[in-house]
Amino acid sequence: MRKKGQASRDRWAGIILAAGKGTRMKSSRAKVLHQLGGVPMVRYPIQALGDLGVRPIVMVVGHQAEAVKASLAGFPGLEFVRQFPQLGTAHAVGKARAILKDFPGQIVILSGDVPLIQAAFLKRFLNFHLRRRAGLSVLTTRVPDPRGYGRIIRDRQGLIARIVETLDADAAAREIREINAGIYAADPGFLFSLLKAVKKNPKKGEYYLTDIVRLAAERGRPAGAFSAEDYRSVLGINTREELGEAEKIRQGQMVEKLLARGSSVGDPDSVRIDSTVKVGPETVIHRGVSLKGRTVIGRGVVLGEGVIVSDSEIGAGTRIHPYSVISGARVGLRAQIGPFAHLRPGSVAGVEARVGNFVELKKQRVGDRGFVGSDTRLVAPARIGRHQ
Repeated sequence: MRKKGQASRDRWAGIILAAGKGTRMKSSRAKVLHQLGGVPMVRYPIQALGDLGVRPIVMVVGHQAEAVKASLAGFPGLEFVRQFPQLGTAHAVGKARAILKDFPGQIVILSGDVPLIQAAFLKRFLNFHLRRRAGLSVLTTRVPDPRGYGRIIRDRQGLIARIVETLDADAAAREIREINAGIYAADPGFLFSLLKAVKKNPKKGEYYLTDIVRLAAERGRPAGAFSAEDYRSVLGINTREELGEAEKIRQGQMVEKLLARGSSVGDPDSVRIDSTVKVGPETVIHRGVSLKGRTVIGRGVVLGEGVIVSDSEIGAGTRIHPYSVISGARVGLRAQIGPFAHLRPGSVAGVEARVGNFVELKKQRVGDRGFVGSDTRLVAPARIGRHQ
């Protein structure tokens, strides 16, 4: 049986940093709002924390704060604090103090631009922190090219002495491949006492969160280091190129899940499936298929080459022939659609309906076992076929 104090220690709150502009994205949109898998990237770390039961989750917002908050509607346990002016990551974490200073458990800190983090891996990091009864733990990893990342500097005993940012690194530090992943676990009292001691960096005029690692070592409580074997799972997104690479990784993960559930994917590199899409088993997905939004694909569906489906429901056993486009529509069981058909929002094709070549529907309903022949364009509301 756990002691009362241990039970409290096992509780977790989260801080997610999402205040920055992300200037290297070269975009008017806040970095964390750039989409990955059809949703803003900031939703992924929040979901990972939510899957682990972390409550509350404090979001530090700043640039385009209202848009960031709007993109997170529906997430339970979120609280928002605003960082203005934006004076660095330590300053940002400090904004959460009013909410978390008396929290009885532990705090995990992530950035909103780490969309590939998995809940299962994050749980291992949190358990590492608890086992060590540490005041501070840092997630590190080794990368092929460490340029742009803070380097982990260890002492002669192998403990973390400090983290050196690229701007402050000398030639020897720049050769180090172990980098800071920007994910921390900490005891609240220890964390906020360290934050009070952080000084403004003279080169950038900001308060670096990485300075708490040096301060912890100086107080005789060096941070524990937990290393991620797959560096890709913990790296932040700073550029369009990195966002594209992350999309490839995420897409590969989606395909792996589909294959494990009994579906087939003919050419994974050419397929695009949003994170919000649900695909039933025994589905066959051919080259160039794109599944978007709140789409639900039933069991045993065949999606031909170049098919695009968004925000639609496709019934089990249906065959969507090549280069058909279905948006905001509903297709019943064992239907036949296309090729080159276009079902616009509000359209319905019933059970065993047949919508032929080059047919376009707009708010029409083709009933069960109904048929619309080739080269037909219906734009006025109508009902076709039996069982209307």
